[in-house]
Amino acid sequence: MAVGVATANQWAYAQNDSGAGGNRAGQQPLEEISVTGTRIKRDAFSTPMPMMAIDREDIESIGSNALTDALLEIPSIVAGLSQTNTTSNLQNAGLSTVDLRNLDDNRTLVLVDGRRTVSNSANGNRVSLGTIPASFVERVEVITGGASAVYGSDAVAGVVNIITEDNQQGFEIDGRYGEGNDTGFDDHTLDISFGRSFGGDSGYFFVAANYDKESGIKATDVPRALVQANWRYRNGVNQFETADGFQALADISRADFADLSADADGGRFDGSSFWYNDDGLQQDFVTNRDGYDFRRDDHILIPRERLNTAAKVRYEFANGIEAFAQATFSRIDTDNLREPEGDDHNDPHTLFDFENGTTELITAGRIPLDNPFVPQAIADSDPGDLSWDRRFVEVGLQRTVNERETTRFWSGLRGELASGWQWEASIGYGRYDQKQIRYNEINILNLTQGLNAEVGPDGDIRCADAGARAAGCVPVNLFGRGSISPQAADYIRANLGLEAEVEQLNMLAYMTGTALELPAGPLDIAFGFEFREDKMDLSPDELNRTGGHSSNFVPAFSGRMDVAELFVEATVPLLSGLPGINSLSWDVSARYADYSLENVSDVTSFGTGLQWRPVEDLNIRVSFNRALRAPDLAEVFSPARGDSDSFDDICEGVSLDSAGVVDDNCRAEPGVLANILANGEFDDENSSKFSPNQGNRDLIEESADTYTLGFVWQPEFLPGFNLASDYFSIEIEDAIDSLSNEEILRQCYQDSETFGDGNAFCRDITRDADGQIVTLIQRELNLDKLEVSGVDTTLRYETSLQPLGLPGEFDLSYIHSHITKYRVTSQAVQGFVDDRKGELETGNFEDRSQLKLGWRYDDFRLTWRVKYFGSVNDDNQLQQDYREALAENPAAEKPLYLDIDSEMIHDMYLSYSLAGGGVRYRLYGGVRNVFDNDGPFLPDGTEGNDDNTDNIYDTIRGRYAYVGVNLQF
Repeated sequence: MAVGVATANQWAYAQNDSGAGGNRAGQQPLEEISVTGTRIKRDAFSTPMPMMAIDREDIESIGSNALTDALLEIPSIVAGLSQTNTTSNLQNAGLSTVDLRNLDDNRTLVLVDGRRTVSNSANGNRVSLGTIPASFVERVEVITGGASAVYGSDAVAGVVNIITEDNQQGFEIDGRYGEGNDTGFDDHTLDISFGRSFGGDSGYFFVAANYDKESGIKATDVPRALVQANWRYRNGVNQFETADGFQALADISRADFADLSADADGGRFDGSSFWYNDDGLQQDFVTNRDGYDFRRDDHILIPRERLNTAAKVRYEFANGIEAFAQATFSRIDTDNLREPEGDDHNDPHTLFDFENGTTELITAGRIPLDNPFVPQAIADSDPGDLSWDRRFVEVGLQRTVNERETTRFWSGLRGELASGWQWEASIGYGRYDQKQIRYNEINILNLTQGLNAEVGPDGDIRCADAGARAAGCVPVNLFGRGSISPQAADYIRANLGLEAEVEQLNMLAYMTGTALELPAGPLDIAFGFEFREDKMDLSPDELNRTGGHSSNFVPAFSGRMDVAELFVEATVPLLSGLPGINSLSWDVSARYADYSLENVSDVTSFGTGLQWRPVEDLNIRVSFNRALRAPDLAEVFSPARGDSDSFDDICEGVSLDSAGVVDDNCRAEPGVLANILANGEFDDENSSKFSPNQGNRDLIEESADTYTLGFVWQPEFLPGFNLASDYFSIEIEDAIDSLSNEEILRQCYQDSETFGDGNAFCRDITRDADGQIVTLIQRELNLDKLEVSGVDTTLRYETSLQPLGLPGEFDLSYIHSHITKYRVTSQAVQGFVDDRKGELETGNFEDRSQLKLGWRYDDFRLTWRVKYFGSVNDDNQLQQDYREALAENPAAEKPLYLDIDSEMIHDMYLSYSLAGGGVRYRLYGGVRNVFDNDGPFLPDGTEGNDDNTDNIYDTIRGRYAYVGVNLQF
């Protein structure tokens, strides 16, 4: 089986396919089965919406112990959260989610056996595929279109349905080991499963366990990750940062690149006048010559350890009623390291006052010149109270440890009435628990006390404040590498904890069957009821939620919502057996949902489509679906969650005489005007500002219209050949999002008519008496219209090579996804259109594809895969920048990352099966990224990370080889 056999009859026949061409439509009766996207049983050749699928054998041949990696072989799927793109995402570090159409992972609904499961995140509704044992999965089906009428909210971009094993007999043990090429990465995996029928085949029991451990990758293991590269395009010139600032690339070499942190590990004082290295006190600090290399200590792939277990049982009683139950448990631990915390005398940090319910920004403050730690050489220069910047190496690396446990359980009854109608009723419960500790942050309140030092009566240096001394204050010496004593490091160290709990209760009941026989065939209907309750509770420890430390403060909050839904779907045969109309059917579905959320309340989603077979071999389909997504608990209930971002104040440089709408509005702010009067122009003192994310109880639901038009062709004259192609169009209205800090400022200040308290964006900006931004809230709003369209094509061919005089069987699959539009239209005060097609920044390749070639001969199997990423722009804004530069200077350079070349990643897999002594053996191995392709070099200033790569290419492991053995008995 190949990845992505879209809406072909793969599951009707693939179970017994010999690989020599297989069966095809018309050669035997089509088996009616349950197919994702509908609760009406039908042959998989007749699905109303585009569907792709991967089976167990194909998952095994991917060469990864992660189910997410298998799904990423489908070009229309990108990684949501992963071990590489969450290294600085403290809440979600180590999660593995998928994102259909790059519309965000919270718009892709993940199901297990057609049922919803509890979220694995406390700040969004997302299911981590890392919580499912690999041996528990029989296949995965993917619907690439809206399916809210069948499954409810969140199925905007589509559905990923994990179908669990239901046929294994006996034991299966699988062990594998993999190692990355020169990256220090390795992983170990052990899967054990057992299945057995009992009660004279009336019952079936299956249990599976999976353990794997991945070592992670540090930046020091990957040479390109340590390259200090920071690029920008200014005035038609490509520039890289050097020790002498940004310089034209034409005038320098790669050896001149420099990008270091001004937070020196021995301290920097009085601006850049004094600093320390191993030789002691120095003068005239230059950031990109003398600064701290913040890259070298980081994990660029997070270490992870997983233990997943699962069990399922079903039993049919004599009266034809079958009881079933399923349970899974997952424990996932991650341990992420980052560079030591750095801080400055004036870095703002949020402090929350529980008694008054207010927040304020505090800084650690300057060092008094009479501080006994101040070196005489600095005191003699008489700079006054000392400004400082320092990397707190003595406190230790920032370390985030997450322990996550997920428990899912459901059980129910199903049966068949005498009339042939089938029914099912079930109840499910899921719980997610997260415990997190962020080690080695800085307690700013303690640091302030520790910097206020004096010489005591006994001649020892002590904290000057008697109350602080009584509370255990230890004086802190910032002057020099290693100058902070272990006792002082303990005093200023902040270890921040939090616990999160998410629960879901789900009840589902439905019936399906034939309502009546029409001339063209049976009218099949499914209808039912579903109730779901979601609850979340986030409980940080006192220091974490109080703030006053170097990390983002996390407020405690809880939320609850429920929804009751009624749904119905039908397949209506219209015509059959006519010339040019082998069959014509109409599919229709609808779902009514009543939410407890005040602004969502009653919503209805629906879908309709036509399927026309002019001949038996060809199915032409067209569909329309209205999909809905209700806001999740965090989007609605979350209070302002601490976050500080670096951005420029829009009022920077405004003077009394400067002209423009922005200038006029800035001067209307009393604090900004006072600053201008004192300084001549407004001076933005803080590059880092408090800009918390916050939910919004006024949110309404998103609505999406999804259109598809395509065909599936399985020609009788070419057995084993399948071709499917579908055009899709998705339009999302009232998409929930928050704007960037820069855009919020623009929405407030750029229009004279809307500026002021009547503008919601202005109300989210708070300034102090000096005009400095104290708080800028990034609030969730129904902001955008998203438009995505394109064409997905899947080709598969399986045939015997014997007619050509060659041994074995050959199979080929090719999947291609082409985007024709990806556009975001903001519905904010100052509307704008953002074209994201062909843009790496948002992950929207115009073209992505996967080619798989397979060959079997007796018990030997060889597979070669090629993943193709089309050429892209780093950021489509570069096109406009280039045009503007050419208008000013016809000799302007083309932006270096305007056109990023296409990339191809090659993978190989081989296996050999044998049997003996009642045991079936399969020895296997392979190489991912055979040619050790690093992907494009993408420095800071582009979409690339600090490690100079983009995670979407998934090349961080380098060339990765693995071996394994599978035993069945």
